Amino acid sequence: MDVSDKSDWLAALFKKSDGHEVLWRIRYHRDDKTTSDSVDVKNWFRQKATPETSFETSLEHMRLVARTLTQHARGECFELIKGDKTVEEFTKELKRMPWAFFEDVKIQ
Repeated sequence: MDVSDKSDWLAALFKKSDGHEVLWRIRYHRDDKTTSDSVDVKNWFRQKATPETSFETSLEHMRLVARTLTQHARGECFELIKGDKTVEEFTKELKRMPWAFFEDVKIQ
């Protein structure tokens, strides 16, 4: 995996009724756009945790990966945990992240 100023990534850890799973997205920048018409290449990966792996252990593994990738890319790492926040509270916090870009999209 290319970890440079031409790539970025994100990960999300979800609790599910049958355990938990991790969703990873790695993006390789092909242009300087941050809008939906960018030609960046995005790869998505999903991992399901084994039943004996605790949610906290998975979270610590994600943090280890984040620290490792951040060191190689010489970038910054941000953590956002929903926890008990409402969707509105979480979205507000998400929008304040320095890397976040939101496009107003009208649904018909």
